[in-house]
Amino acid sequence: MLRKILRFGLSGGAATATHLLVAWLVFTLVIQRADVANAAAFVVANIVSYVLHTLWSFSSRMGARQLVRFLGVSAVGLGLSTLIPAMVGHDRLWLGTLAVTLIVPPVTFVLHNSWTYRQEQ
Repeated sequence: MLRKILRFGLSGGAATATHLLVAWLVFTLVIQRADVANAAAFVVANIVSYVLHTLWSFSSRMGARQLVRFLGVSAVGLGLSTLIPAMVGHDRLWLGTLAVTLIVPPVTFVLHNSWTYRQEQ
């Protein structure tokens, strides 16, 4: 389990780095709008995340069922990433970001481990 958690963290870090790079590239080279840049980055990072988590973190096979479940968990993570800062206050960027960083990865790991990549009996 520890190995899976470590791989999950590294894969998440790679997806986060991808998000930052794509957002910067789109903002710098294509259109100077943070919303567009981050939307594009979210899509690309989600693809990277799916591939890394499926093949490496959870040593599973890529397939439609896992993809749909993965996207469901991603939607939960996105929802939490929006809800948590609203709960701690819109004017507290670092507190909201810290809370998201501490809450979302463990929640998504548990959901992926127990649902997305659950071994069928």
